[in-house]
Amino acid sequence: EALEAEVYHFITKPYDMDKVETIVAQALEKKSILQKNKELMIELKEAKARLEEKVLERTEQLRNQLSINMNLIELTKKQNQELFQKNVMLEEKQQKLEEAYQNLQETKFFLEHVVDHYPFAIILTNENGIITKVNKQVETMFSVNKKEVIGNSIYQESNDIMGLPVERIQEIYRITESGRSWQGE
Repeated sequence: EALEAEVYHFITKPYDMDKVETIVAQALEKKSILQKNKELMIELKEAKARLEEKVLERTEQLRNQLSINMNLIELTKKQNQELFQKNVMLEEKQQKLEEAYQNLQETKFFLEHVVDHYPFAIILTNENGIITKVNKQVETMFSVNKKEVIGNSIYQESNDIMGLPVERIQEIYRITESGRSWQGE
């Protein structure tokens, strides 16, 4: 019964007053320690509850962040796959362009060869009438160097580089202005 009632100590008779004072002081100190212990236990339980709450909050934050990160990873994978596919398509297009450029270069070389070796004089101009190319027959027929002729306007009335009459130049100008090609001697 005494233990259940949290009795700290008991004294048998005859008792010594000094011993009673010591035991009472020890009992009060023990009661104070027990009270402090109860208070600390309550604080500990409250701190534990707050800590558990914070752990749950932080766990939820980490779950959300992990979910966001996983979504970003999936998005990045998808974007990488799309970029890879675009890169493959661009490489294929580049290959086709390189092949087309090679064909164009071959065609240009062929046409230049044909123009240079054609038995008649050929003078090519841009839309403004500036001479861009002449073949070897022009050099022979007009006794000019193609470097002197290229870059000049075919329509200049004062153009006597090739000795073309003004009437002929005007005729060429009228015909080509209408969008047709001029051919003649």
